[in-house]
Amino acid sequence: MEPNLLVRKLEGYAPLSDDEKSLIEKMTSENIKTYPAKSDIIADGDRPDFVHLVLDGWAARYKILHDGSRRIMAFLIPGDFCDLHITVLRQMDHGIMALSPCKVARLDSARLSELATERTNLTKALWWATLVDEAVLRQWVINAGRPALAAVAHLLCELHQRMKSIGLVTDRQLELPVTQAELAEATGMTPVHISRTLQNLRQAGLIELRAHSLFIPDIEALAETGGFDDSYLHLREGEKRRQE
Repeated sequence: MEPNLLVRKLEGYAPLSDDEKSLIEKMTSENIKTYPAKSDIIADGDRPDFVHLVLDGWAARYKILHDGSRRIMAFLIPGDFCDLHITVLRQMDHGIMALSPCKVARLDSARLSELATERTNLTKALWWATLVDEAVLRQWVINAGRPALAAVAHLLCELHQRMKSIGLVTDRQLELPVTQAELAEATGMTPVHISRTLQNLRQAGLIELRAHSLFIPDIEALAETGGFDDSYLHLREGEKRRQE
């Protein structure tokens, strides 16, 4: 049986009992919906009845600006919650879009809140996941003011580290179902600027972009270019487990 990626992710912070793992596996297998690429999983202003968890595929957190342009504020990978905050805030103030075909588990929000109240380790792990999301957003804000080459190198290192922490990097290659236009929306660059920056990284031998995937020959060299330090992801303990 394939490992449950939410269990993998949460165990990076708090140890989970076999019973807690079973509860998570049961909840994430009962109500699953698939979404085609470029479709909304949740729209801005929605009041979701469920907490949505990405099981397979990539999604993005986005906002439409007053001029009609779109800004991507986060990439969501397998094991990521789309809207954990709706158990408290109830209404979405942004949208979630499937970047690739996505399989999404719809978790009963009341049941999830009940479990989090009953089980301290699960509460800590879910709180950790929320705080890491905020830390990533802070880093994206910082990157928006950095030179393009460093900012894009940093973003690619971040995606590599997040995918590696859940066991989805193989032979230095990871899935990257993101267009150049979407990378531009995530970095605040123009499509021309992002294209030129990616070309510079390729010419320097730091990355290879293949069909919907990214190959990084030397992650240390790319991290040096981006000034990347993974401490803000708080994934070192989980990464250690992935290597064991």
